[in-house]
Amino acid sequence: MDTIVVGVDGSESATRALDWAVAEARRARAELTIVGAWSYGGHLASVPAPADAARRVVREALARVAERYPEVTVRDAVSEGTPSYVLIDAAHDADLLVVGSRGLGGFRGLLLGSVSQHCLNHAACTVVVVRSPVPATPLGAEASSRRIVVGVDGSPGAGWALRWSVGEARRTGAVLDVIASSVFAGLTGYAVSIETDVLGAARQIARDAQVQVGSQAEDVTVLTSVSGDPPAVALVDASRDADLVVVGAKGHHGLRGLLLGSVSLYVARNAYCPVAVVRHADTRLHTEPPTGSPTGGTA
Repeated sequence: MDTIVVGVDGSESATRALDWAVAEARRARAELTIVGAWSYGGHLASVPAPADAARRVVREALARVAERYPEVTVRDAVSEGTPSYVLIDAAHDADLLVVGSRGLGGFRGLLLGSVSQHCLNHAACTVVVVRSPVPATPLGAEASSRRIVVGVDGSPGAGWALRWSVGEARRTGAVLDVIASSVFAGLTGYAVSIETDVLGAARQIARDAQVQVGSQAEDVTVLTSVSGDPPAVALVDASRDADLVVVGAKGHHGLRGLLLGSVSLYVARNAYCPVAVVRHADTRLHTEPPTGSPTGGTA
């Protein structure tokens, strides 16, 4: 059985992440592990019994899951340690790690908390950052109204993201919106010559992505477009009415040596909906949807 790990700390952001994770676990028929962490340092220093507080938060999360989706298999874990390290360790063999955009330890005004950013940089699996307080598509909405945006640039990372997003689109019945950018198309592996300008290269990237989707899942409705904006700006703009944005951990625009590309980080910080940052090894959970799986709406 596939495994999804979600971190909880009692914050509103973590609760949204929990709701997204349990809905995904239901769709994927995956096992959900709810993780809490406690420490005597930082913002928990004033809490008399931080271990008890962490256990209480996890118990409340378990009760929330049991009430909403009793059919989901759930485990729990509470560990002492820095939250990001506890989550990364818990998700070492998982298929997906889900975190809120900013928990109780995040500084007010930051768009992305230190825990979520650290997980994005160092987790071994795909990470979903749940940013939006209200999903673009409410639970129970018609499948045809769901929309997943994925950015492509011809890089291996974008290819992994596309494959992952196709599986998610099949699972949820969503339309897949593939977006390429002409701004940096000349930096991709596609040959750009006098005969082929950067716009032509970007269009070719989009066409190739459409072919890949068709070969992987003929039942997925796919739309393609080429934006004149930089990739990160185009994806954030497209996220305004999307249910999920999917990016590779590092595409052609990530600086060599960085664990997370600049486009991926910008989108995770600024998108209006949940963001999935896909690692290259993560194809199991989203390659084939389970037969007869439920298709609850994107949470």
